[in-house]
Parts: sequence; structure tokens; C-alpha cells
Amino acid sequence: MSTVVVPYEVTFYTGDVNKAGTDAPIKLTVFGENGTSSKQQVEKKGERFERGRADLVKMELDDIAPIKKIRVEHDGKSSRPDWFLEKVCVQWR
Repeated sequence: MSTVVVPYEVTFYTGDVNKAGTDAPIKLTVFGENGTSSKQQVEKKGERFERGRADLVKMELDDIAPIKKIRVEHDGKSSRPDWFLEKVCVQWR
């Protein structure tokens, strides 16, 4: 049995307030009408997840559409784990 995988673009918007950014590893889970994605690790690269940024991440997920909700989390284990995540946009591409 083969699983249909579809491309998504996820944009993480970090707020523009003092100490908004994070160095913690981020994980994303997407919940859809037809199932739940596996927990996706989103790597911290360069200035990603820093104050005032919109960071686009491309990923491929199982076809679980339509999307109902998402979960964004981190383990709090870094030198700067706090994060002001303003919003997230998930788009099928």
C-alpha cells in the first residue's frame, strides 16, 4: 500500500517584540480530516525563528486534507527557548 504525499509550505511568523526569537528545536504536527501527520522536526537554520521574521519551510506530508488544526511545539531545551510565535500559515502547493 502506498501513501500519497503532498507538498506543503509552512510559514512561521515570529513576533516583533523584545526576545521574541528562539533557539529551541521546533516540531510541527498537522491534523486533518483524513488523519494526522507524523511529528515533523523543523531545523533551526541561520536566522530562522528570530524576531520579526517570516520563515517559509517546505515539507511533504501524507495527504490528510482538509487540514483541521496544527500543533507547534518545542522541548524548551536551549539557551533561548522562549518564542513569540505570532502566527503560522500552512498551504498546500
